[in-house]
Amino acid sequence: MAKYKVLQQFRDKETKEVYEANQEIEMTVKRADEAIKNLKQWEGEFLERIDNKKPEDDNGNDNPEGAENSNQESDQGDDK
Repeated sequence: MAKYKVLQQFRDKETKEVYEANQEIEMTVKRADEAIKNLKQWEGEFLERIDNKKPEDDNGNDNPEGAENSNQESDQGDDK
């Protein structure tokens, strides 16, 4: 089971439970993916996963420091 934060109120199609904004809930990733897919017909986001997130580096991105730059440098060398 994964933890999610409810961003907007919605009713779960399967359980008929109403989830309120800012509520923390647990559900399987598969069920959350189904709910997100079903809720796409309405505007906005409804669920945000709050566990098992990848840690970000100090620059606010997921790439290790310098990993992207080293690829760019080698690509630039190939273009010359």
